[in-house]
Amino acid sequence: MLTEDSRGGGMAAKIKGSYEKEEKLLKLIIAAMEDHKYKELGYKTLLKFCVCEFGLSESSAYRRIQVSKRIKKGAV
Repeated sequence: MLTEDSRGGGMAAKIKGSYEKEEKLLKLIIAAMEDHKYKELGYKTLLKFCVCEFGLSESSAYRRIQVSKRIKKGAV
């Protein structure tokens, strides 16, 4: 059986790091949504901005934009 130490920091730490990265990404999307900086960077849509700048697939970017909108509305 693998111990927490032998797995390189433990599963809980990896999960926490993953959630922190996702939270940061959603905050960046919300900020881009609010100030329209993506347009200043030459992107016509927030979706295209997320795909190009964050390396997301279109479907992944779309889902995160939808979640960001719900967070902004206070629905989450």
